[in-house]
Amino acid sequence: MRSMLVILTTCVLLLLNSGCALPPAPADQQALNLPIYKPLVNGRLVTVTIVPVNGAQLPPKCAERAAAWVDRYVGGDVRLLHDEPLTLSADENGAISQRQLSQHQMTLKDKGISDITVYVVPLFNDFNKRGFATYFPGAPGHFVGLHQSGIEASKKILSSADMHELVLKHELAHALGVPSNASHNADGWHCTHPECLLYWGADARSILTGLMRLGPPKDLCSVCRAEILAAQADTPLVEPDAPFDPLAIPDAVVAMNPENPIAYGLRAGFHREAGNLDAAIADASRAIELDPSVGGRYAFRGQLLSAAGRIDAAANDYAKCLELYPDCWPALNNLAAILLSKAEQFADEDGQATKPATQDIERAVELARQACEVTKWQKPRPMKNLARAYRLAGRLAEAEKTEQRLRDLPRQ
Repeated sequence: MRSMLVILTTCVLLLLNSGCALPPAPADQQALNLPIYKPLVNGRLVTVTIVPVNGAQLPPKCAERAAAWVDRYVGGDVRLLHDEPLTLSADENGAISQRQLSQHQMTLKDKGISDITVYVVPLFNDFNKRGFATYFPGAPGHFVGLHQSGIEASKKILSSADMHELVLKHELAHALGVPSNASHNADGWHCTHPECLLYWGADARSILTGLMRLGPPKDLCSVCRAEILAAQADTPLVEPDAPFDPLAIPDAVVAMNPENPIAYGLRAGFHREAGNLDAAIADASRAIELDPSVGGRYAFRGQLLSAAGRIDAAANDYAKCLELYPDCWPALNNLAAILLSKAEQFADEDGQATKPATQDIERAVELARQACEVTKWQKPRPMKNLARAYRLAGRLAEAEKTEQRLRDLPRQ
């Protein structure tokens, strides 16, 4: 036993001294190639602003050390600011939601494409990990959330200060856009190399790497660093007041993944946000062409077609979705709504459907009820449609029962 321990210790020391690393973890087969975010890595002035929320505070010098670290990967300068404490309404446990941070960040009119706003939060009610960062920034740049309860719960052998610094660096690295190439992307924009600060989590690779390097990763791996250097090569610095283009990253994602349906679906969502329904429908259609086997893609295009007023085409897409994915509740609910709108054209003075619409009403009741069951009677939209369908069918007692059930739902 002792000899085995000596051999193992010797092997670890040899690996450590030689600078060797364990083989990377398998890459995610669904991962996309993603662009490095040039307004940060090529930013003339990148500003990191720390915002303490509801009494939270970072350990002393944590933000300073993290800002000095990220400065190594920025072409220009990094400026660190400490903002005034922010108070947000919390639930009975003192927790807030990610949405509250997103809504607050969108009010920051003085921020731009080279800004990172870091919110330090005591407790989230919709997030249980240590931190997060937006990959697709808005007009006020990126925002990062540090979850202090999650950090404290996972610190184990590290001090609270060291753990806060490690998580902050990790999230700032996400904002830079690494890993870029899908060949080393795993578990949602994390790196496959266990010696990387962006490695996806704790497993045998990370534990052995920690033993070899006498601690967790504190920097990016050579592959991630090379991607940043390549993005900086022969590229002019980006001014902090440069205009924000919401389609710049989605366009780059499609260009880097021209045969990947996920890339087109992603850009379709950005086109919808910008009000470009024709472009959104075109991208959603291209995603279906590349892979027609995913029901959710038809439901998504159905929503776009409906928004564009192409109701019959939308109904066809919802029906196709349900052939592939019978429990897709948005398709169930939206197809029910289309049938109800048609049936209401034949309603009498009491709001009940006349004979030409009877078949549509019966089908709408089935669809809306299935949507309610799939969502465990916790979503208002399908419950509203079910009550509406019951009323058109003349089933008033069932309509009233459903409406009461809807009123009894917790406020969302």
